[in-house]
Amino acid sequence: MKITREEILKLGQISMIDISEEEIPVLIERIEGLLNYVSCLKEMTKQPITTFLPHVVNVTREDIVKVTNPEPLLKLAPQSESHYYVVPMVLKAD
Repeated sequence: MKITREEILKLGQISMIDISEEEIPVLIERIEGLLNYVSCLKEMTKQPITTFLPHVVNVTREDIVKVTNPEPLLKLAPQSESHYYVVPMVLKAD
């Protein structure tokens, strides 16, 4: 699949990422590689799964609940609140 310069710039805009002119050819190559890989996977899914995994057995096990004390790990965190880590905001809404 062919990706255009304009599509890369639009992806950068909607992702709120500044993309320089030098980065565009590299991004085009990488994204085209990913899309080609995904199209190969799509082709593989058209074949019955038994051709890939002839002797598949579904193995399940019971969940075992272990009660642990979170306090030792929370003490290592720079900031915590009510048994949760407090982290800086990564995404900002405009």
